[in-house]
Amino acid sequence: TGYQRRVHGDLNTMVGGAISLAEPALAAFNDMKKKRKHKWVIFRFENDKDIVLDAASEPSSTFEDFVSKMPKSEPRYAVYDFDITMTDGHHESKLCFFLYLSLIHI
Repeated sequence: TGYQRRVHGDLNTMVGGAISLAEPALAAFNDMKKKRKHKWVIFRFENDKDIVLDAASEPSSTFEDFVSKMPKSEPRYAVYDFDITMTDGHHESKLCFFLYLSLIHI
């Protein structure tokens, strides 16, 4: 459909079917990467196959804000835009991808 982008290939083979990436999730990631519109974005699975946008921040958000948005009992995928000062003094931005798994007592 126009709302979802299908991800195929090796990942598809491993999981035994297509995983769909909702268009709002892809748009939020692209806005973060290309326009620096978000400091971080968080994604979640829905219906065991759809990757959807869970939360997106303002550019001024902190790492503490990011961590506080992680649920206590559900996994999430996330991307955080770290601003780094290199040893020679210049500044860079690096995207860091996270797979968040909470500690659950079974």
